[in-house]
Amino acid sequence: MMKNKKNLLSVVFIIMLLVVLVIFQVNDLSKNMKKLSGDISYPTDTGAKISCDSTNLSIGGTTTCTLTGFLSGGASGAYGRITSSGNITVSNITPSTGWQNYGSVPDLSLGYTAGSAVTPSNTFIIATMTVKAESAGSGTVTFGPDSVSQSAYFVTSSDSSRTIENAFCTINVSNPTPTLSNESRLSNLTVSNTSLSFNPNTKNYNLSVDNSVSSVTVSATAMDSKAKGITGVGTHSLNTGSNTISVVVTAEDNSTSTYTINITRGANSNTNLSSLSVSNTNIAGEFINSTTTYSKDVANNVSSVVVKATPVESTTSIVYKENTKSTLTETVPLEVGNNVIEFTVKAQNGATKNFKITINRLSGDTANCVLKTLKVTNTDIESKFKASTLYYNATVANSVTSVKITATAASGLTVTGTGTKSLKVGDNIYNIIVTNQNGSNQTYNIRITRQSQKDSSSSGGSSSGSGENQANKSGGSSSSSTTNKSTNNNNSNSNNTTPAKDNNSLLKNLTINNKEIMLS
Repeated sequence: MMKNKKNLLSVVFIIMLLVVLVIFQVNDLSKNMKKLSGDISYPTDTGAKISCDSTNLSIGGTTTCTLTGFLSGGASGAYGRITSSGNITVSNITPSTGWQNYGSVPDLSLGYTAGSAVTPSNTFIIATMTVKAESAGSGTVTFGPDSVSQSAYFVTSSDSSRTIENAFCTINVSNPTPTLSNESRLSNLTVSNTSLSFNPNTKNYNLSVDNSVSSVTVSATAMDSKAKGITGVGTHSLNTGSNTISVVVTAEDNSTSTYTINITRGANSNTNLSSLSVSNTNIAGEFINSTTTYSKDVANNVSSVVVKATPVESTTSIVYKENTKSTLTETVPLEVGNNVIEFTVKAQNGATKNFKITINRLSGDTANCVLKTLKVTNTDIESKFKASTLYYNATVANSVTSVKITATAASGLTVTGTGTKSLKVGDNIYNIIVTNQNGSNQTYNIRITRQSQKDSSSSGGSSSGSGENQANKSGGSSSSSTTNKSTNNNNSNSNNTTPAKDNNSLLKNLTINNKEIMLS
């Protein structure tokens, strides 16, 4: 019986011993896991910890780390060494307030000298240090045994030693993130046709240009070569009045600066017309802006004409009979005799130009002063001819140096101005006059344009037509056009004669050097 009792006690003792061993093993495993994590919780009796403001640094970056101790009842001394490994270095190891180092850094032989020479708290800051990241990777800062001792330790208030586990903290080091520039200013800004005075810090500009400036070119240079881009540069069309151009600079970090340019284009002063025409006349072919007065005859059977005028500028208007219009298209009834048509071209700035057109509707006694046929060699005027059409235009090649004009009329009518005509390069104007026995007459106007050698080779032919539809030459006579009273032409080689009683009427109209003038 006693033997069994002894065996039972032996078994219980063995079990208790095994339990104690297991507890120690678990405690060691826990400590080792804390070592690996770099985060040691304070043990119930004693310990140390290193904590850093940042555990992730870029190369060249630094952080401050703090060594903290824990000892029940406080500590009067701390001994160990602070070291670094891997891709970091440690510097500026400084004992905290109340501690004095009797050793040489990185060794710490600290004595607490403040107060009663024992830390007033169970938890106490021992020292601070600076950790610098040197290269990409990781590194560890450690508080462990110094060069003499086998482990770090604290001295208690009773001068006994308490060894402690190594304390450490791991720092991760990465390549630095590039710092992107936020410079979004310009170093230069110019606007053509202006005198802009640029300052990189001035973001708004007010400029003025004349109306003749229809566009400007904006050029700009970024102050930072790393800027991503500039928008708003290039050529900008200008409206009359206010125009706003925004130049935006985008910096490397995507921040922006906007330069605002306000340009005022002056009011339009252009009073010129791009075209002027009157139906049943050749004013369209003779029109030039320097000539503002025109006189034309129309046959008695023409009871009205259509006047059309278009300004060069869209902001220019036309005033006709106190009505303002962007373009003029008016049907004007005609009385027998002179009919005066007047209108004013008014520019945006108020400048004006007055035009005066006199249309002479011939009386009834000239109604029989008409041609039966009209032919001009090297042209197709013959096929275009109508007795009621008084104006004809034709173009011939440079190789055509002369034309022959032939015309017939009813018995009793006299026709002058026909015959062979020499042609100079450019416009040649001929008047064919039909006169009845009472002295009344009607004039047919023929314009022959001889091409230059260059124009002739490019066009390769001749053209002709009648009335205003074919009068398409913009550089015509600079003086008032013909009235169709009896007219003589200095280019005429005609051998036709006129009865003596009609000689005076032949001098009512005269053409000199292809420019028609009206004689009083």
